[in-house]
Amino acid sequence: MAIDVSSIKTADTSFKNFLNTWNGTGNIAQQYQQHLANASTSTAHFAATLKNIAANALPILAISTIIQLVQAGWDTLNVTVEEQEAKVNSLQAAYQNLQSEYEQLSSKQDLTDAEQKRLSYLERRLELDERILKAEEHQLFKEKTGQKFTDRFDSDNYYTKYQQDTRWDKWGLLSSQCH
Repeated sequence: MAIDVSSIKTADTSFKNFLNTWNGTGNIAQQYQQHLANASTSTAHFAATLKNIAANALPILAISTIIQLVQAGWDTLNVTVEEQEAKVNSLQAAYQNLQSEYEQLSSKQDLTDAEQKRLSYLERRLELDERILKAEEHQLFKEKTGQKFTDRFDSDNYYTKYQQDTRWDKWGLLSSQCH
């Protein structure tokens, strides 16, 4: 809704007229009350306009928030094969780095206490990272072969590729050439 500029102009004009015409005589109280009435009317129109703007903006803000939440949920559910492969590759690289550090440290003789603690830490970390890597590789297999609803939107999914390859119209069975 647009701001009613005319009522603000009326109040400004009224005040200017009051200041220009008042010469120190006459009924100043009545003229001043008239000016205040005009000013309060324009202020009331302005406040009503702001309320309408806020009332109209609230549903738009709510809809925008809902859309963002749905999008975040979709992104959480829809893990693509490509994303999962990147995660597995990153974990494999980190695991290999830890393994090479472990091998370097374990081949050393006469380890200090700090090196001994680091070696112990690396052993535990390698065990944990190996489990995580196996779980992520299993998840990658599930993403490649899964039949979840979100897998239908992943072009690297084997089931999706199979469905696309076995469509009847791809073989030309529904086209006019078969008649």
